[in-house]
Amino acid sequence: MNASQHDPERILIFEPHPDDVAFQIGGSVAKWVSQGREVFVCTVTNGSSSTFNPAVTREQITETLMAEHVRALSRLGVDADHYIQWDYDDCCVDPGATHTDLRPRMMELIRRIRPVTVVTLDPTHNMMDENPDHRATALCAFESAALAATHTLYPGQLSQDVQPHFVSRVLFYMSEFPTVFVNIEGAPLDAKLAAGLEYASQLELLATDARRRLAGLGAHLPLFDMPPGDIWRMMCRQIAEDMAAECVAWDPARDIQFAEGLRMQYLGIVDKIKDFLDIPESLRLD
Repeated sequence: MNASQHDPERILIFEPHPDDVAFQIGGSVAKWVSQGREVFVCTVTNGSSSTFNPAVTREQITETLMAEHVRALSRLGVDADHYIQWDYDDCCVDPGATHTDLRPRMMELIRRIRPVTVVTLDPTHNMMDENPDHRATALCAFESAALAATHTLYPGQLSQDVQPHFVSRVLFYMSEFPTVFVNIEGAPLDAKLAAGLEYASQLELLATDARRRLAGLGAHLPLFDMPPGDIWRMMCRQIAEDMAAECVAWDPARDIQFAEGLRMQYLGIVDKIKDFLDIPESLRLD
């Protein structure tokens, strides 16, 4: 899979769970695909612990979630040829024990797909993130993007189709410090809403989680009395409005109502000269 300078930009996204991309940056993905970019999504875990229903087994929730995931990605424009599903168990990936297996696997995929941009969670958020899969994926993907060009690392995986590759930049989602704001008004927001609604099992999990934890505090929010699909519709639009307001505060010249925010980091020496870069319009991500 060799990319030339005339090919559409390739973007490779690493998500820990089968719903992270859709819920977090679904609008951005839909927009990038509509712009002609080639977007790949690699899902690290199988979602085997993504239920609070004691009547549902690991095998059952995995089967359910895999079917939901394929439908959701299709809503975003990501077809089967651009979706990679790995087999790590949900909540069992960690930055220590799994690191030595996960990093070379990520590097091999980067070297095979050869993206300009890698997208993953923000590793600077790690200390505030309770989920081990999030922490491990963020760290490994960031390292792998930076190190995929180093031929002395994992040389046994190199072949005609797998060669050292220089990733130019990384975009981090779930970031406390976004620097790139993607306008998702219109069709991208509609696609994100539709993709999220495909995850009926995870919307039910979200509602159950909120109700049970609030109950322990003696608290109640009417929002979580609503059907799970309605909760998603309200939350999705509200979060996008809040991010748009943050964008306008960042850049008052932007006229934007719904947005997703990501943090951009260039790799290698390019990060040191980023203030002097003149990025072509075709490679702008906002």
